[in-house]
Amino acid sequence: MSPDLLQTIPKEHHCEINFSAVILTHVSPHISVSVATFADIPTVETLVSIPLNIHSTNTETIAAGERLVYSLRIAIEKLANYYSTQVFKTKPVRSNINFPYLDFYEIDKKKHYFVYEHWEDKQRDSTDKKRIYRAHMKDDGSHVIIKFTRRYSKDAHRAASDANIAPRLLAVNEFYGWYMIVMDDISGAYVPADRLDLHIQRKMQKEALTAVKRLHDEGFVHGDVRNVNLLIRRSSVDDGLPSVKLVDFDWGGAIGQVSYPSTINSRDRMI
Repeated sequence: MSPDLLQTIPKEHHCEINFSAVILTHVSPHISVSVATFADIPTVETLVSIPLNIHSTNTETIAAGERLVYSLRIAIEKLANYYSTQVFKTKPVRSNINFPYLDFYEIDKKKHYFVYEHWEDKQRDSTDKKRIYRAHMKDDGSHVIIKFTRRYSKDAHRAASDANIAPRLLAVNEFYGWYMIVMDDISGAYVPADRLDLHIQRKMQKEALTAVKRLHDEGFVHGDVRNVNLLIRRSSVDDGLPSVKLVDFDWGGAIGQVSYPSTINSRDRMI
């Protein structure tokens, strides 16, 4: 966004624009294209890198470069048109740019709106932070967990939820190649196993194995059973339900139809 255009937008509406930017990087014989937004921290993601030192017969790479230039022209024109035609006179629609723009999920074409509260993985020391957020519903104030991921087994989670070994699954919506998973927030009664002392984790191994076996009996595998994906019931809670619940069904699926990814994390395993 140009400085001149930014000056025309009232400051109270800056929370709606994210200061979107397209960054071109020319390093040696490569041109890279990245996109950036600014929230409480800058976020930059590289989209594509095109080599320039190619032979004229490498038509596929040449075509990829042509598509890149064409896409950039369209994107920049649309961004400029969007920000130059917006009417920033009313109260800001979006109050916090630190969360995803999607603030509702759909069931049978009916929209259910929620309000983000905080990002669960924000303080995690990792370059591969999970996109998991706590939120509450606008209609009744009930608390939910919102997760965004590129792969998810709705059927495995649903089966585990029906067997009371996973949080209740409310919805799985797809958009732009992503899945948005909405489930009950049960953090008041359960705590992630990786936050507990090792002797407590070992004590819960039998219950964890029982939960995994129950999922197998339903015809599904979890695919990533680690302490970070196991919830342990707090000692102060006695709800009559299983002491261990499974979460994170990204790599789950029907037995015999799914396989482990090459990048699966083999650290911090509990069982």
